[in-house]
Order: sequence, then C-alpha cells, then structure tokens
Amino acid sequence: MSKYRRTSTAPSRDSFEHLDTLKPSVSISEPMLKIPMQERRKSMQPTNRSTGGSGNSIQGVMGARRYSRRLSSKTRMKREDTQGSSLNIQSVNIKQLEPTYKLEPDVKFSAKSVEDIIKDILNRRLQDYKYDRAQTPVFGKILSDDIKERVKRLNFDRYKIVCYLVIGENRGQGLQMSSRCQWFPNTDTFASYNYKNASLFCSCTVYGIYAE
Repeated sequence: MSKYRRTSTAPSRDSFEHLDTLKPSVSISEPMLKIPMQERRKSMQPTNRSTGGSGNSIQGVMGARRYSRRLSSKTRMKREDTQGSSLNIQSVNIKQLEPTYKLEPDVKFSAKSVEDIIKDILNRRLQDYKYDRAQTPVFGKILSDDIKERVKRLNFDRYKIVCYLVIGENRGQGLQMSSRCQWFPNTDTFASYNYKNASLFCSCTVYGIYAE
C-alpha cells in the first residue's frame, strides 16, 4: 500500500457565497441584438431550481447563449435558401402558352391524299412479295410505319394519325372486316385501301383524329 493517503472533503456552502457577487461577462452575438428587450431579459432570467444562487445565474447565461446560437443558425439557413431559390428562378426559363380554343383545324384531313399514299406503298412493296409465316408479321409492321410517316409529311396540324394494317395468306377464303370509332364527323375521318395478289391479301386503314 502507498504511504500517501488521499483525502477528500466536501466544500462547505460558505465557500460559494462569494460567487453571488460576481457578474459574468456575456458576449451577445449580432442576431441576439435583434431580439426585443423583453424577450432578451426573459431568456437571461435564471430558472428557479434548488441549486443555489450561483447555479441559477450560470444556467440563465447558458440558456441565453443557446438561444443566440439557434437564432443565428436559423438566420443563416434562411439566407442560403433565399439565395438558392433566386438562382433557380434565374436559371430555369418557364414558357407558358395560352390556350388557343380552336375547335376546328386550319387544314382538314384529306382522305383522298392519304388513300393515294396507301395505294402507292402497298402496290410497290407487295407486288413481288410472297407470304411467309415467319417474316410477314414483321414486314407488316414495317409497312404500317412507312405509311404513317408518309401521312405525317402532309402536315395535318394537330391531328393524331393511327394506322391499322392487316396482312394474311391468300387461300381463296372470304374475309369481312369492320371498325367502330367515336369521333366528331366535322373534323375526324379515315382513308382505306385493300390489296390482294396470288400469295397474300392486305387491308390498311388510316384514321385522322383531330386533337383540340
């Protein structure tokens, strides 16, 4: 055992009485100066706890410092948010278009012009073509896309173009096709054409639907 013995005595209450006469120096930050006088005094008042006079004054000072830090952090975050929002508004150009309220197109869908396009493509592409069970479905999709692209070049403004094409093997069978649509007859119409050779048959219908 060590020959030195550690002794500890609890300090008496009289040793802390001189702390009541001390006035702690508090540095008030800039955001703290913007607080009204009544709230500033209220935040710096000591809380009523059973820790003695010195403990009350120190707790009031620490509470005022914490309040000033929170206020300064909120002010800094608000300034950063304001600067960021102003930069975003300047960098993004929002273009707003007013509604035209046009119930009729300037150029209506021409069924005769579209029918000529369908006839030209089908007669030229299917003249020497023989039906193939594996390749014909893909070839029919290619024909449909070609017809639709040709029709779009006619520049029917604000028209939605729908191309419906059916192709199959010709074995002398009978076939009936029908379609039902709901549209406005003053602006919406369609064009169709049927083609047939010794190997296959093809029926194509192009719908022109006006979008207000």
